[in-house]
Amino acid sequence: MNLSRRDLLAGGVAGLGMLGVSALTGCSTSTDPKADQSDGGAGKLVLWIWPEGFDKATLASVSKAQPSHRIRQDVIGGDFKQKLTTTFTAGSGLPDITGVKGEDIAFFRDHAEYFTDLNTLGAKDIKSEYLDWKWGQATTADGKQLGIPSDVGPTALFYRADILEQAGLPSEPDKVAAQMTTWDTFIEFGTKLLAAKRKTYLVRNSTGLFGTVWPQSGKGFIDEDKTYIGDQDHVRNAWDIAIKAFKAGIVATIHSNTSDSAAAVSEGRLPADFGASWHLADLMVD
Repeated sequence: MNLSRRDLLAGGVAGLGMLGVSALTGCSTSTDPKADQSDGGAGKLVLWIWPEGFDKATLASVSKAQPSHRIRQDVIGGDFKQKLTTTFTAGSGLPDITGVKGEDIAFFRDHAEYFTDLNTLGAKDIKSEYLDWKWGQATTADGKQLGIPSDVGPTALFYRADILEQAGLPSEPDKVAAQMTTWDTFIEFGTKLLAAKRKTYLVRNSTGLFGTVWPQSGKGFIDEDKTYIGDQDHVRNAWDIAIKAFKAGIVATIHSNTSDSAAAVSEGRLPADFGASWHLADLMVD
């Protein structure tokens, strides 16, 4: 990738906040991506991203800032990590630039050979513009920078105000937040909702709740020394909260990304959902 430090700092390709891939080819055919032909199919660099990735205005701004580095966005559905890994292994059909989801970046740090060290393009000069912990997620043990953060994505509770109003519950954001200062009060709120509106649940499934609670500890299942810590208190606590919510009856036990889930959302039986700031786009699609 013949991008200079000047290109990077001037809002060029890497300014998209994605991860530069070291092996360069044209369009991938191995994963049957859906190409966004907003540039007429003549893009010099191929970007892989999941659905609801960058809009056309964002891509157009990159082309305007760096007209010699036009981007063609290929939208990859399904298991993004698996398709990217498979393409790496195959050694052909690789994109020039790819998105990597936050939960997958630790995996790809162990496969740094597939990525360009963005420090060679001047990434270290813009490090101060980002949160240290977020920047560090894409930094290998030997100091290579595999990616530039695109967002932090703080988790929030999205909810339908009209359903809460029908249940006689607070619906303004500050008042809802005041009702949910702890997980115990969150569960209590869910029981009130269920009592007021039969078969109306605050939680989609236990897996989603569990996956929301344990990251709050700042720990995962593997520590920085690659030691398994999934048997420690932070995971047990998340498990206990998920079980408590289930026993309280506020969990719908509906699998995510299914027709049943979409129907429950549209019918108002699932009037709330956890997600990062960008999750709003997913809800709008549903």
